Amino acid sequence: MNDKSPEELNENYFKSLISTRASIGALYLGLAGAIISGLLIFCTWNIASYNYEMNPLKSSINDFMIFNIVFMSVTFLLIRIRFLRQIIYKHQGFASIWLAIFSIFLTFEIGELFYLVSIISIKNFRYGSLSSLFVIGCFVISYIGSLIYNIFWLKKMLNQGYPEELALLNYFSNSSVTSYGSLALISGVTILGRILNWTLTTGIGFSIGILLTTFFSRLTVEYSYAAYLLNTNRSYWVVYKDDEPPFKERLKIRLKKLSTYVVLGIGIFFFNTGFLMQKITTEPLYSIVGSIALIIVIFEAVVFVVWVFRKINKALKTKKLKKERDGKRNEF
Repeated sequence: MNDKSPEELNENYFKSLISTRASIGALYLGLAGAIISGLLIFCTWNIASYNYEMNPLKSSINDFMIFNIVFMSVTFLLIRIRFLRQIIYKHQGFASIWLAIFSIFLTFEIGELFYLVSIISIKNFRYGSLSSLFVIGCFVISYIGSLIYNIFWLKKMLNQGYPEELALLNYFSNSSVTSYGSLALISGVTILGRILNWTLTTGIGFSIGILLTTFFSRLTVEYSYAAYLLNTNRSYWVVYKDDEPPFKERLKIRLKKLSTYVVLGIGIFFFNTGFLMQKITTEPLYSIVGSIALIIVIFEAVVFVVWVFRKINKALKTKKLKKERDGKRNEF
């Protein structure tokens, strides 16, 4: 039986969260966000040009996407440039607020991506069409509804105390959102959306969009509460070391990150290429690109399955550690 008070359990959980999933290092996700925004604007730009026959710069959607690119780039540079990184290490309260806001913008990007997957196959698509408004409405209701639920869930967990195994899971799931498997899922679905028929494309895009907006709502709530703690209690601050790792290790890390972003980029590229192919390409080229896309989908599906097995294995290890810890306590 756990003899810790709810306050002690909560402190243990949020310290593990702030040092892992909600750490300043999560700002590196800004690079992924900038890439997604840059490739999404390629699609919204063509919607303005082809579907609305207007100057893309006069589109409010494109204006917001440009703003998002700038915001995501600044987010990445805050942690990437050394002297800026050293500044935010000394202002962790500000960095945590920025991270909470960043999670909202990232959610918008993911929602926008799967919104386009859901409706882009519609001929003569319009943002104000019934099907478009339906998808947007469902995504917004899903996100806001999940936010409200997670706020009450947070309040409940604070009253009873977070279980120790959840704190332990923070270390196992550190940066899982940026892992190869996570982004392989996103890019794989975008490619899949270009080679399936309209009904399957809409169903997959809509379902994954609802799932991810719901998931990111909890991230927003936890990041926001972590920001509150970091701005009111310096005991939650993390001591960051700014030591440069050896060259080989840096190269390995960068290649791994690069491969992740390349996979994401390929997925969205084929999604956007599919849009242009509806307008300008011939049947032979469509078949060639479709075949290449199918190969990439199969590859990424294998990667994703491996990732799922790893997640299950980590969860089983966590349960085993918990049982061993509980067994040792019973002995005393």
